[in-house]
Parts: sequence; structure tokens; C-alpha cells
Amino acid sequence: AIIIFMAQLPAFQRCDDAPRFVECKLEQRKWLTFQDDTSQLILTLVHVAICMAIMKFFPSVPKIGKIVPASLVGLLVGTLIEHTLFRQVFDVSTRTVEETAQMSGSLPKFDWPEVPRDSETMTNIIVFGVTLAAIGSVESVLTLQACN
Repeated sequence: AIIIFMAQLPAFQRCDDAPRFVECKLEQRKWLTFQDDTSQLILTLVHVAICMAIMKFFPSVPKIGKIVPASLVGLLVGTLIEHTLFRQVFDVSTRTVEETAQMSGSLPKFDWPEVPRDSETMTNIIVFGVTLAAIGSVESVLTLQACN
């Protein structure tokens, strides 16, 4: 939870010195404040509040709350509010992914690993394979005994 919290903190920062947020050094980043960035800070806090409310209360919605993940609903509602209400009505926006970091549009290429075919490598592979097979067998036997 602490790591997830720390990963969300840059959403409350801005950087005016670089074209993309990720290119800024830590010293160049500034916290959003009510004096300088009132509308952007309020919109970010509204996003947080809406998503937290959805995560808390959506699972208790009858039938659909058990089928559709609350995180997906929070993401869709946040995106909808950002692009319809905040950008169109208030003419203010929060930072997008493109403004945060560069994205490329290609799929990763598949490649076979180059494993040396010497006796030491094959011995290691066989030893680890036998060890994992033995662990799997013991776990299966213990699970079978626990079920009976």
C-alpha cells in the first residue's frame, strides 16, 4: 500500500522546465498548490475522491457490482469525467499519459533465448527441473491428503 501511495504522488506535481514530466529531475518538480494551480489541484482531488468512492461503494451494487471490477468502473468514469466535463465545460485538464512520458506504438518482438548447450548448463537445467517436479509432486500429495 505504501508503494502504491508513493507511486501516485507525482500526479500532484508539475514541471514547467521539460516537455514531458518524466524528463524532469526531482529538483525541477513543483507541488500543485492552491495559490498557483487551483483548478488543476481541485480537479485532481475530485478524480481521487470519485475513484475512491467508486472503489468503496461499487462492489455493493446488486448484481453488476459483483461482475464488473470496481477499478475498471473507476477508470472509465474518471476518463469520461475528464474528457467531457473537465475539458469541455471547465476548459481545464489534468496531465495526460502523453504529457507524462513518451509512448511507442510497436509490439515487442519474440526471440528465443540463447542458451549455451554445454554440459554445465544442461546439468543445471535438469537439476532445477527435477527439484521443481519433486516439489510439485509433494504439494500434490499434501493437497490430496488435505482434501480426503
